[in-house]
Amino acid sequence: MDARVGCNLDTACNGAIIRCTTLYPGKCHMATSTPSQTSITPEENSAAGTKAPAAIPLVSLRAVLLILFCMLGNYWLNRHVGIGFDGPNIGFLSAGAGIAFALVDAFFGDALKKGWVQRVASVLLDLPVLVGLWAVLLLGSLVCSSLTIIPEVSGGATEASITRADGGNNESRKEDNKEDPKGPVHFYQVWTTPLGTNYRVSVPGYLTTVVPVYPITGATIIPSRDLKIAPSVLFRPPEGTLGPMGGTVRVEAYETKNGQRTLIAEDDHVGAHSIMLGYQRSVPLPYLESWRMEAVAEGIVDQSELAKLLQDWKTPFSLRLRNGQLEPGTTVELIVYSPGKKPMATGKVLITMEPLQDVRLESVTTEPLQPSSANHGGVSPQ
Repeated sequence: MDARVGCNLDTACNGAIIRCTTLYPGKCHMATSTPSQTSITPEENSAAGTKAPAAIPLVSLRAVLLILFCMLGNYWLNRHVGIGFDGPNIGFLSAGAGIAFALVDAFFGDALKKGWVQRVASVLLDLPVLVGLWAVLLLGSLVCSSLTIIPEVSGGATEASITRADGGNNESRKEDNKEDPKGPVHFYQVWTTPLGTNYRVSVPGYLTTVVPVYPITGATIIPSRDLKIAPSVLFRPPEGTLGPMGGTVRVEAYETKNGQRTLIAEDDHVGAHSIMLGYQRSVPLPYLESWRMEAVAEGIVDQSELAKLLQDWKTPFSLRLRNGQLEPGTTVELIVYSPGKKPMATGKVLITMEPLQDVRLESVTTEPLQPSSANHGGVSPQ
């Protein structure tokens, strides 16, 4: 082999193999095909007519960008679309793959730039392809997000709904975690804008609240931290009114707001119980002791009569609201009608932020109430 001939680059020219020499820059020397003059292998002869693919510049950096795209794309799909691979080891495996590729490229870079490896890499690591992939991911992450509600009590099923608050599509979406009561409530594919979009979030037991949903990060809600408890009112009929209520009576609830009185709840089948307006809540034990002292002060000392009265008060009838919840700052009036369709007890209350307000109704009947066996021995009011 001619010592002047270098082996840096082979090309084909009119069927002859041309070799560049480092001894004569800018010049090429033709090497004959006789074994005495050249040392060209059969593999070189077969590749003589094929131009070797150019090396990929910054291959390690492009590989890291591709792996980073896969990691962030999987996170976005899993978090905001509801598909993808979810697991604590996905990020570590992807990061490890990127480091391993960089090390292999550093020590075996030339081998990676040949054969099928280079053909695959030339497609995946092509700069326009990488730019296009990142552009799609960026665009998608700016318009598609998610909202997650973490239940207050682990193991309890929760249902929630969201509605856009900006006057766009006002259709309400409902989701729950009945399939996995220990998990959160997910709202996937929530459309947003680069600056965020406001949604009205409704969770049972809490006031409807406007929550901004931002791209990329989305929104996560813990009801006790981010929402305000919806107020409820417990109306307790006086003892003399509970008797006629034993056969079920009509009850109406009105809300006064900005001087306008509106019917917000009604029911024709209310029995001899207290009445819970708003979200159904359990009666705190301190309330029972306060009621017992109140009844004793009014002269109810018979233990069986007292026990029956307290039992009727602590097991309220749930009066369903038309609009779903009470609004703080408004005045609510409840009217209990007699079987003859005349008012016999009423009460008013200003709604506050207290979770449960206790209101004792006052008798307002203008006709004597008929005593009954369910009247606990009380005297009918005049």
